[in-house]
Amino acid sequence: PFYALDGKHIQQFSEALRLLAPFNEILAEGEPSPAVRAAAGGPSVRCLVKQGQLLVLVSDYSLRPPAEVKLEMELGDAAGRHGMVWVDVETATVLAEVTPEAKEAMLPLGGSRARLFYLGPKTALPIKLNEPPR
Repeated sequence: PFYALDGKHIQQFSEALRLLAPFNEILAEGEPSPAVRAAAGGPSVRCLVKQGQLLVLVSDYSLRPPAEVKLEMELGDAAGRHGMVWVDVETATVLAEVTPEAKEAMLPLGGSRARLFYLGPKTALPIKLNEPPR
């Protein structure tokens, strides 16, 4: 019930909505896709795709979530056509560029039980990226 919510809960909901808002079209109109999956024995992976843009949720609720996760990709020729990149949605940083021959990606979970990633064309990013430290 909403009467049990305190300021911390509302802050967490607000943060989640802020992170998801730029991906509204993918969330509303995207289709589930098997294009990205965890390597054998890896965490749970859920993927939505819309027009070559993917939103990927990686979650691991084991006692000790891994520091990084190995994901397998079946992107066809989309990676070569669009110059795709992996982006950490929370930090708005590019984690890796995807080449046409790439079949795997190692992405950090940073001890989180769940992490949201965007995979799509570098030229069509729905969020402004953070500048790398100098």
